[in-house]
Amino acid sequence: MKLSIPTYAENVINVLLNNGYSAYFVGGAVRDSLLGNTPLDWDVTTSATPDQVMSLFPRHFETGIKHGTVTVLWDNKPVEITTFRVDSDYSDNRHPEQVVFAKNFAEDVKRRDFTVNAIGYNHNEGIVDLVGGQEDLKAGIIRCVGNPDTRFKEDALRILRGIRLASVLDFQFEQNTKEALINNKHLLKNISSERIRAEMDKMLMSDRSLKPLYDVCDVLFPELYACFSCEQNNKHHIYDVGTHSLKAAQYANGDIAVKYAALFHDIGKPAVLSTDEEGVDHFYNHELFSEEMAHEIFNRLKLDNKTKKEALMLIKYHSRLIEPTEKSVKKFLSKTSEEFLRKHLALRRADVLAQNSQYSAPKLQQINEIEEVLENVLASADAFSLKDLAVNGKDIMELGAKNSQIRFILNRLLTAVIDNQQLNTKEKLIEMAKNILNCR
Repeated sequence: MKLSIPTYAENVINVLLNNGYSAYFVGGAVRDSLLGNTPLDWDVTTSATPDQVMSLFPRHFETGIKHGTVTVLWDNKPVEITTFRVDSDYSDNRHPEQVVFAKNFAEDVKRRDFTVNAIGYNHNEGIVDLVGGQEDLKAGIIRCVGNPDTRFKEDALRILRGIRLASVLDFQFEQNTKEALINNKHLLKNISSERIRAEMDKMLMSDRSLKPLYDVCDVLFPELYACFSCEQNNKHHIYDVGTHSLKAAQYANGDIAVKYAALFHDIGKPAVLSTDEEGVDHFYNHELFSEEMAHEIFNRLKLDNKTKKEALMLIKYHSRLIEPTEKSVKKFLSKTSEEFLRKHLALRRADVLAQNSQYSAPKLQQINEIEEVLENVLASADAFSLKDLAVNGKDIMELGAKNSQIRFILNRLLTAVIDNQQLNTKEKLIEMAKNILNCR
């Protein structure tokens, strides 16, 4: 089998091969190519030492020199090159205490995580599969190379990486690998937040089923894990809160803030569960509890401030009702922004898709209608934000308003203009501002 390799990556491996070194593409690039997907990155493993690699490629970065890794640039595109190696003991469940360079690819393969990631390739030898990775790809199996208990104890991040692969590829775990993963998942507590977040980001952005996350949810997100025991006895729901949340995150659009909001938008439900006389469950004000709990989770994950702020705001307002009318849309826009409204609607759509489909059609139709109204509002010259008013803060200040009064008055004026666009002239707004000042 001949894989389609981009020119820049082919040039890199040719330099190594033409200089007498063994070299193979390996990892996700080979795996994805065999699955018919387009790889994002091309990694190479080689018999050349880091010093030898750096001498062959003037444009390079010592990205992981301690572990034998050098990143080289060809046509300004990076290729990560790692020397064949065997690892010693892992004292911290993440990093080997010592790295020893190996003589050949067969030794290097033994220290890799999963069989589907341990397939090598170059244009001279073709596919080099020493651990049955191709068979597992065809069968849809995630299997550790060698002893799974050893693999996970060496590097606990492999547990979450396996969960991510099972999710993104829609694969199943081989039985021994699954048992070792469950038995060692507590080791994820030793993994940095940054590494966990990186794997979560990839998993969420794949738009695939997040069901495999359940296996480690009690360790990573105990708040979400509790939701799997919270049923929703309500005609609008057919899943428990946890399953509903996983599905909503899958259905959410490709914005990472919307994804995180969808995953945690309902984690406050178990805290506010009430059941009426007819046996119907209710979750009044759950969004406020969800926002507070999600804030703690986002801090643990060390989400960047922009993503955290947006996701929390989306959670807080995810139950906010917007009517498909210009007045309702303009009022929402006046308090937020076009970008936030679009993300809000994306979250609402994902929320509905993860509910009982028997009752989803009118809800989805309303969301579509709101989007149509939004487009009409944006295409018009109507005012729906403070910057659209015919007056500004300086105009109000000249009327004698104090700094603390200016924004209050402008918001009052905007509310009036949203109801009646004909009021948006400087003369009329100044007169209204004077009346507001006289009444205060």
